[in-house]
Amino acid sequence: MAGDYLPYVPQGEPVLIDEGIWTVEGPTVLYPFGPFRIPCPTRATILADPRGGIWLHSPVAYSDQLRSSIEALGPISGLIAPNTFHHLYIRDWAGNVPRAAVVLAPGLEALFEDLQSRSIPLTRMRSEGGPDWLGMNIVDGTEWREVALFHKTSRSLILTDMLQNFELGRVHGLLPKSLLALSGAGRGPVVSIELLATAWRSGMLDQVRASLRMLKGLSARRVLIAHGKQPEPRDLRKKGWAIED
Repeated sequence: MAGDYLPYVPQGEPVLIDEGIWTVEGPTVLYPFGPFRIPCPTRATILADPRGGIWLHSPVAYSDQLRSSIEALGPISGLIAPNTFHHLYIRDWAGNVPRAAVVLAPGLEALFEDLQSRSIPLTRMRSEGGPDWLGMNIVDGTEWREVALFHKTSRSLILTDMLQNFELGRVHGLLPKSLLALSGAGRGPVVSIELLATAWRSGMLDQVRASLRMLKGLSARRVLIAHGKQPEPRDLRKKGWAIED
């Protein structure tokens, strides 16, 4: 039994965070955790390209209504899959927004071979300098190789699975609540234990820790995450993140 996670609101509506950046809350999905599945809230980030167009980072479940709400901000020009887990809804969005480029994290090229004519590897985009309004950092050494984005206009660091902030009070069901507690939930924003364990098993823990130190030192104004409550600046500072006042 998976249990439930009380969703964040408003669901399926872009919420302005700062100039040129919005988030949108999506439905809860079931995330594999060993032999179990635990409820996991989802969140996408919407980025405005200063030259025109909208990029959708880690899209939540597709709906015509949500697409229309996003297109009211500008034409959707890019769909970003930032790691090898955050691609669940990319194909749905790509099928309904045929002019959007599909921007893929390392390890996803083969999975989306049918979209090759419109796909752009994030590694290539980064090596070519990328858009001047968006910084990119690849956290290597794990099977998911997450690409962290830094939105320069708003000084927002955008993460997916690296940092999580699950709230146990929103979880119904003893088993999922216990499993989430084991993963660090309920202790504020925490680096994913699964990420650190995977890095340790692959012998790349030092590299991942170095990447985390670099991200913590970016002097961001905020950190936006895909799972759980958006972290409060004061909670991030307590854990060594150089968050601006």
